[in-house]
Amino acid sequence: MTGKTSISKLIAAAILVISVATVKAQTSLRPGEALVAGAVNPNTNKTPIYFIDSVRLKPGKQRIFSNEEVAAITMYKDSVAIAKAGPDAKDGVIYVETPAFVKKRYNALFIAKNPSYAKLAEGFIDEGNIEYILNNNLFEGSLEVTFAPVTAQNLKSLRIIGKDQLAKEFGIKDKKYGVVITVAMEAQ
Repeated sequence: MTGKTSISKLIAAAILVISVATVKAQTSLRPGEALVAGAVNPNTNKTPIYFIDSVRLKPGKQRIFSNEEVAAITMYKDSVAIAKAGPDAKDGVIYVETPAFVKKRYNALFIAKNPSYAKLAEGFIDEGNIEYILNNNLFEGSLEVTFAPVTAQNLKSLRIIGKDQLAKEFGIKDKKYGVVITVAMEAQ
């Protein structure tokens, strides 16, 4: 496979992400997909502004991300993009967040909501001993992808429960701690 072929496949995947019809959209990449940050969309000949972990990608630069390197992609179009990033965002603005960035953000948010979470977040307790429960559902998947859209506005509660309470409330007996998180669901 030549470099040209692989780049065109990456750009095609990026077009799927960039060509969102809504004013705001949140997504992540599926396995095998990639994102070329800074690429021109050949369908529209537009180049949105990219922010990688809240740092603006320099104009003319490109960065390729595999699905493992992206926890969240938030896109804005039209007047919403301009309001967020100024007149240079006339072609849209795309925020790409890496797993490490999202983890740092949600850890700070969770600690602010419940200072006891600091012990868990700072690695004093093995993550394998923690069960996350989101809106009364047992957690499955990537913490970073799941918690990327959590904000101070939609995080309603966070409580930490011990082994006995975890077994009683959720039937989980192989973990020492439960982090029970309640998030307001966004209206569709």
